[in-house]
Amino acid sequence: MIAVAIMGALFTLDQADREQVALQSQLQARAQSLSASLSESIEPPLSRQATSSVQNVVERFVGSQRLSGLEVFDSHAAAIASSTMPADPDPDLIASAMDGDEAGGQFVSTASGTFYILASPLHNDGGQVIGALALAQNADYIEGDISDIWRYNLLRLLLQLVFFGAAIFALMRWVFFKPISRFAASLESIRKGEDGADLQPAGSMFAPLTREVSKITSSLRQARRAASEEAH
Repeated sequence: MIAVAIMGALFTLDQADREQVALQSQLQARAQSLSASLSESIEPPLSRQATSSVQNVVERFVGSQRLSGLEVFDSHAAAIASSTMPADPDPDLIASAMDGDEAGGQFVSTASGTFYILASPLHNDGGQVIGALALAQNADYIEGDISDIWRYNLLRLLLQLVFFGAAIFALMRWVFFKPISRFAASLESIRKGEDGADLQPAGSMFAPLTREVSKITSSLRQARRAASEEAH
């Protein structure tokens, strides 16, 4: 049963890890797709340094998309437009996105939950990096799904352990304890010399023992008969 519990726990751990990786990859892919769409609307006004227009775009998208926050940075990594972010983006994440001209993200845990923050570079018409876009998406559902996996598998493991325990108990009772109890009771009856007492088999597993004890009890009966005849 311990082996079953260990195997069940290892299976659940592997399943939870694979599910977490899959859910995080899906969230990252959605965030990158959304970031690309947002960049197309933010880059033109940002190229003109029209910060009020950038702010309007930010507010419009945050209100209509599944975003927990959105922030736009200029080429000096200074925030020029933003909505309420659940956590301040890591400055290194913003700098890395602009310096490497490549999007990057990280999961951040806060008092209000877990979020995925993606930082993407923004470009002008000439392809030069002119800023960065940081967006945040709620990732609490990932932990919820992982918790559900653990809850379901642990419940299933508990039921399996109960089933195996009941099966082992029944096996021990009917295959071992019952035959041995009958065997011991019959030995007791034979020892007391009760009429009609006969040796009860203890099951095929104990057949050699039963044969040996049967020989002994047969010899004991013969000795008792001989002693009884001599007494008469």
